[in-house]
Amino acid sequence: MSDIITFRGEKELWNRFVHNIKLRKKEVWEVMKPFIEANSEFDYNKIKHFVETALSQYEDEKLVDKIIEIKEVPVTDGKFIQFPMAGYIEKDFFKEDKGHVGYSPEIHGLGHSIANGEMDYLIRKLISNDDLNRTKVKNDAIDLSFISEKAALLTGDISVLLPTTFISKLYSDRNAHFRIKHGKIPLLDDYIKLIFVSEDVIGKNVIFLSNFACLWLYTPSFNLVTGNPEALHVEIGHMRKGNKISLLVKSLGKLEIKIPREIKIFEIDKDNAINNKSTKK
Repeated sequence: MSDIITFRGEKELWNRFVHNIKLRKKEVWEVMKPFIEANSEFDYNKIKHFVETALSQYEDEKLVDKIIEIKEVPVTDGKFIQFPMAGYIEKDFFKEDKGHVGYSPEIHGLGHSIANGEMDYLIRKLISNDDLNRTKVKNDAIDLSFISEKAALLTGDISVLLPTTFISKLYSDRNAHFRIKHGKIPLLDDYIKLIFVSEDVIGKNVIFLSNFACLWLYTPSFNLVTGNPEALHVEIGHMRKGNKISLLVKSLGKLEIKIPREIKIFEIDKDNAINNKSTKK
């Protein structure tokens, strides 16, 4: 039996467990632990800690599911985008501690990076779509009143994606009344989510987006640690290079624009000149 572990599942394990999701997480681990310990050079608890930490980071940091609708699909259609973190790590990273101080294997920011990759892709996809409504606006016009007024033109739950350069201006407004949702997202007027994005990604744009304007499709993989299908795929040891093993952590996603009229993009005029002519209807 191969000592290479894949959390997408060996064929035998896939047939045995994926179609029996009724098993509780504890029961899955009780069955899997002897198999992993008998057929792997890696430490069971270290792998478990690494996978659980990566999943937790990803769930805490991802924003796509908080601003648009999402849907799980069983297979990709060849048009899905991978958001990977891949490379080689020392085999000792997952080996059992022997006579020295133990450690818990983690890669700081792993889940955060993948979640950010999904958001960056979503934003760039919207900005590059020439069929979406665009209006030029002067920089000074973007304030809380502007955001409330334009958000009222859309329906559903509204998200506004802005460059981080507007944080200070909006938060210093004495008339601002914010509350925090999901532990980190500021809400304006109790329903408008403000998402601040690096100008390297969003450029000189402000995007207004209804939650049902787009649909995010994702394909999960069965995870032997949680005993559930997970949006974050974890693959360990598929390839080897000397004393190193491969590590791949990724998500698979695809953005579909469903209702273009529920998306509005305001381009900040570089010359700061007023120009409210819409380039698209």
